Amino acid sequence: PRVQHQYHMSQAAAEILSECQSKPKHVSSSIAAVGLGGSNVILSDSGLVAFAHTEAASVVSNDSAASVRQERAKILSRLCHPHPGASASGSSSGATPPPLKGSTLVVSISQATIKGSSCLPRILYVLGTFYNLVVIVGVDDSNILGNKGGNAADGAALQTELVEQLRGSSSLSEDILPSHRILVASTVTGRVALVRQLAKVAMVVDWDPEVDSQLTRFGYKVALVPNLSILLE
Repeated sequence: PRVQHQYHMSQAAAEILSECQSKPKHVSSSIAAVGLGGSNVILSDSGLVAFAHTEAASVVSNDSAASVRQERAKILSRLCHPHPGASASGSSSGATPPPLKGSTLVVSISQATIKGSSCLPRILYVLGTFYNLVVIVGVDDSNILGNKGGNAADGAALQTELVEQLRGSSSLSEDILPSHRILVASTVTGRVALVRQLAKVAMVVDWDPEVDSQLTRFGYKVALVPNLSILLE
């Protein structure tokens, strides 16, 4: 069995949060809201709230569990085994074992894919109910991100728009994929940097071979998927 480590905040952070009367929506209702700065906050090796202590861990009902398992098996099979349109690095045979339940999975999505894939919310839902999911959206307009005269308000507005597009009318709620885990980057360098800020990432899904090249140098497992829609076709 995997060992969950408990990480303690600094004394100053613990004092600030000791009287907290609320908690993030994605944290399980079994975790007490009062005293979040103390031992009630259990973090995973990645520094994120451990999957077992999130609402996503228990959101799938018995009625839908079988279908979700089937869809997840299809997605993971296509991520971890060679097939047309996708490949996984880090294995001489081209195949790699799937990440363990509750581990951190980073999925990078191009802005165009969000608009053009009707099954994307379902893919993220299936993954988000099994992994600590982090999504990075690759955008085209670097100006909005503030690199060339844009401002923070423009960047925030863009992120809000992308979050709404990702969720749509699907069941991909805040419990499954918290908005603060939907990140935005305009370059390969930006996506690589965001991944490297997270510890213990089990797998990264991206569409660009350059991301694969840069991250595998640091020991990350990368699955190259040019079009995420193929994962549920």
